[in-house]
Formats: sequence, structure tokens, C-alpha cells
Amino acid sequence: MIEKIKRYLGISNAALAYYLDTSLDYIKSVISGRRLLSLPALQKLLIVHEALQLNKKVHELPWVALLLQQQEAHSNNNNLATLTKINRAIVSKEAEVAKETVKVKELLRGGNAFDSLLKNTSLTPEKQNWAQRQQRIVTSRISERFENIVRIHAELEALKAKRNYLSNVKITSIIN
Repeated sequence: MIEKIKRYLGISNAALAYYLDTSLDYIKSVISGRRLLSLPALQKLLIVHEALQLNKKVHELPWVALLLQQQEAHSNNNNLATLTKINRAIVSKEAEVAKETVKVKELLRGGNAFDSLLKNTSLTPEKQNWAQRQQRIVTSRISERFENIVRIHAELEALKAKRNYLSNVKITSIIN
């Protein structure tokens, strides 16, 4: 019974000894089984044990219901602020994707231009080497931009999932 009380109340042996008006050594002796509880100490523990209402579910306890309502209201306010931040981040990420997409389109057009130049037979070998190098550089930049777009899309989906979860979460559903 002592261990249950300590676990549910989250108290130490010293706090229990204070509540029972006994010494810490006495509590340690009782827990180890070397001594028995005195009648006044046992009565105090029974009062606490009854107050725990172990026969009821947690969400049915009156104080818990009140606290959960308060936490729900507080959580809704916090969620509203968090949702606002998330929505701003989503708008920012969408703008970033649009910007990267424009850059990719520009680079794709440039890569196509280099390809057309390379098909042109009037280029000197020196200019062909230059066009090939530039096309490789453009291709590399396109790959980097595609990787950025994929990364940003992943971040965007994560933000949307977080927004959906936060807009639907209820503290009472977590406790039940």
C-alpha cells in the first residue's frame, strides 16, 4: 500500500514520513518489512488510499475532469498559435517550391539551348568543349534543384500532417 501511495502521489520516503509525522528511518523500516505501521500512521495512509479512488477510471475523477477542461482550453490557445506558425511556414515552403520550380524551368531551357548548340556543326572544337562543360554544369544544377524541391515537398507534407494532427487533437482523447 505504501508503494502504491508513493507511486501515485509521486512522493519520496521523506515526504511520506513528514505526512505521517514519523521519522524517515521508521518509514524505511516499514517498507523493508522490519517494522509494522502504527495505528495512527495506518489510519492516515488509509485516508490517502481512499482518496486515490483506485476503483474509478482516471478521467472519471472530479478534479481530473476539471483539470482536463482547463488544459483543453489552454491547449486550444496554444494550438491556435502553433497552427498560425505552421500555416505561415506552409505558405513560405510553397513559395520556396514555386521559386525552385521557376529556376529548374530556366535551367532546363538553358540545358536545351546547349544541346541545340552541340548539334550545330558550325562550332569549333573549342566551343563544343565549352558547351559540353556548360551543359554538364547546368545538368548538375538541375539535379541539385530537383533534390531541393523533393526536400521542400517532404518538409511541406510534414507540416501539413502536423497541422492536421494539431487541429484535431483533444487532450481528453489522449487520456482515455
